[in-house]
Amino acid sequence: MAVAAKWAFCAFLGIMLLHILAILLFTRGFLLTRSELSQYSHCSDVDESPCFSPPRDQTSNGSCWNKPVVDRLVIIVLDAIRFDFVAPSTFFAEKKPWMDKLQVLHEFASQNRSSRIFKAIADPPTTSLQRLKGLTTGGLPTFIDVGNSFGAPAIVEDNLIHQLVQNGTRVVMMGDDTWIQLFPHPFVKSYPFPSFT
Repeated sequence: MAVAAKWAFCAFLGIMLLHILAILLFTRGFLLTRSELSQYSHCSDVDESPCFSPPRDQTSNGSCWNKPVVDRLVIIVLDAIRFDFVAPSTFFAEKKPWMDKLQVLHEFASQNRSSRIFKAIADPPTTSLQRLKGLTTGGLPTFIDVGNSFGAPAIVEDNLIHQLVQNGTRVVMMGDDTWIQLFPHPFVKSYPFPSFT
């Protein structure tokens, strides 16, 4: 009887250790966290780069960016929309009821050479917060970011919005209030709408 109890205790202890190891591996591997660098790139970083040989002249507004090709740029990000709702589908042979319903974007892209439609494929789980962080910082979103979707902290690392504002570009936002959560200050004007409506 004592031997059976000893084996039962050892089996229980082994199972508990196995569970602890599994939880540790899961949290270290699946729920990755990112280290955010609070530094921003500047024009002086170009001179220090071993990959860049000729020094660039700064433009008239003091930035090290090339002169813009266009005066204004409008970027429309449509989150959680089927691509064949915007552009004609090549997947289905026959036209489905939802296809090609937002024709204004497709017409604009086909008539005007300065317009483009891009398709982004996101791996699940996906939230607006994760996609916006990925688009603006160039980083890969993590599963742990899903928990931050309801009250996201402001982005403190280098990002596209910061670089545009730093180089004298006026940035206006209209849309999901997640943008305001991530970037509370840089917009000249903002027209946020609640995310969950």
